[in-house]
Amino acid sequence: MIGTALKEARTELRWPQRVVGLIAKVSESMVKEWEHDRRPMADEHKRRLSRGMNSGRLCMALKNWVTGGIAAPYLDGANVDTHRLVMVERTIEEMREAIAALEGVKSILLKPPDRTTAEERQLVMDRLLEVIEADTAAENALARVAREYGLSLADLYDRHQEELIDKGFLEKEKGPQKRAAI
Repeated sequence: MIGTALKEARTELRWPQRVVGLIAKVSESMVKEWEHDRRPMADEHKRRLSRGMNSGRLCMALKNWVTGGIAAPYLDGANVDTHRLVMVERTIEEMREAIAALEGVKSILLKPPDRTTAEERQLVMDRLLEVIEADTAAENALARVAREYGLSLADLYDRHQEELIDKGFLEKEKGPQKRAAI
């Protein structure tokens, strides 16, 4: 899966394997091995490629791999209109549905979880699925709009993290840098 995403991202960027190898600091033949899923990719290489290639497709594949599929998938099927405006409109629609879904379970969420009925738990699950649909739409819109406007996903997420730290919602990481230099 990562190999396919890497090849598709590289092809989308119109880069030869040699350029990807320079970013990851490996040989062109190693990139070929990765693209055919014949060799595993070290975490250091994944970080370098995530930041260096600036590909939402690759980042989303890596998140799915790391979490065992607990992340939004990159949508690229025949039935997906990937025009940036369509993606944004779909995200807005999905977010409205997610907000309405969450509004509908607030009374259940007031109860302790061990005091809810099976029907209430099912309703919460159904409503959380609406949130996941909104997340999938948002991740895909973000990936495509950022790519088309030449914006760095890494820079956007770094900026977001800095804002969370400034607001006190997140503590600054201590110790070695979490990011690999490119």
